[in-house]
Amino acid sequence: MSKILTIVIPTYNAEATINNALMSLNYKYQHDFNVLIVDDGGSRPVKKFIQPWIDRFPSIIKCVRKTNGNWGSVVNYAARHVNTKFIKILDADDTFIFDKLGEIIHYLKHLKSNVDVVLSSFYFSLDMRQNKITPRKISKKSSIIYTTFDKFKTNSILTHHALCFNTKFLLNKLHVEERFRFSDNILIYKVILFSKKIAILPKQFILYRYHIGVPEQQTSLEQMVNHYQDARKTLTIISQIKLDNHMSKRRIKTLWIILKSMYFFSLILISLNKKLYFWQKKMNFELIKKSVEQARKNGYDKIIKQSPIPFLNKLNFFSTKTISVAAFKLIQVGFIKIIKDSERLTKNKKSIY
Repeated sequence: MSKILTIVIPTYNAEATINNALMSLNYKYQHDFNVLIVDDGGSRPVKKFIQPWIDRFPSIIKCVRKTNGNWGSVVNYAARHVNTKFIKILDADDTFIFDKLGEIIHYLKHLKSNVDVVLSSFYFSLDMRQNKITPRKISKKSSIIYTTFDKFKTNSILTHHALCFNTKFLLNKLHVEERFRFSDNILIYKVILFSKKIAILPKQFILYRYHIGVPEQQTSLEQMVNHYQDARKTLTIISQIKLDNHMSKRRIKTLWIILKSMYFFSLILISLNKKLYFWQKKMNFELIKKSVEQARKNGYDKIIKQSPIPFLNKLNFFSTKTISVAAFKLIQVGFIKIIKDSERLTKNKKSIY
């Protein structure tokens, strides 16, 4: 019997956390899944740190090492080399809920329709001690739903932690840009644009635990601030993706949520990069707030007032009966202009790095 799922673990110098990821997998179901660990050219090859796992489960755990290309390149590599019907990405600094792996395998085996992606709720965990957990609810229903993004309603920002990909769909439609960070946002954007049918698992099912604030993370604040220009590049790439003129209002609104999030995220990173302080050990939202306030005093408030974003928010843009793709593209252009102007205003300020 062929396996249904491959769990892909991208890793880059993640020896401090990857054992937790592997430990969170329930190997009772090893006849139904594979594990592909992709070492993205880290300076410390991960294989020697996980060799005991490979020795214990040689038929399901495979570790490959490739030239560095960042997260997107690992997703592309997996899409080309995985032979199971579905792929679930587990970042090396995150974990699964141990007793839920069998459930998602059951769901995937018994889907009543061929879907492009499967969505499910997940947890935010604010540290590895796992004592601060917040659920990100995707579904409000107690049973599985088959739908499309034209009908899917959410005010939340979708992330890859909620998704399980049909491998053929990932290979044929979702090529991810490589060699820069934050490319997962582009992946989500393309999922919403190109998927035709999706399945949403029941609200009570939660498999993924997304850990935030781990010092060793490649997505720690210090790392993100150092690479704030990649956030800007992400916005630029998204703005160049061609949209369907017949796209539904609801699908466009979901895309809008991602864009709005990326805009503010980029602005925060730019602000922090140009300031003299940031948090070192754990998340401190007051510090972000103060940094943004200080940035606004230096001129960002003028840029924000000149952008179309606040105006559209006040107008409740998506409460109107119709929405044009042209207007949506105008919003995208506005985002890029804001980020470019922010760069221009701060280029002469001394960075802390």
